[in-house]
Amino acid sequence: MTIEELQAKNAILSTEVERIVAENAHLHKGIYSLSLNVVQLKDEVERLTKAGDAMEDAIIHGGLVRINEARYGWEAAKEGKPNA
Repeated sequence: MTIEELQAKNAILSTEVERIVAENAHLHKGIYSLSLNVVQLKDEVERLTKAGDAMEDAIIHGGLVRINEARYGWEAAKEGKPNA
């Protein structure tokens, strides 16, 4: 191969490397975003589970006041607010 052919091949490979690096950066951003979503979903499941457990406990063991407290906790959990 001549120097010109090698330089042309090098230019093509350099362009391909740049494309791959850009694609890799894009994929890393997507993975980070998905990781955040997983954390948010885990938090939501935990919040709703705790609220549901409190509601079950109030129904089984509590009176009207505890049932109302559990209901308010459930509503707060559905809205993404921490359980009281």
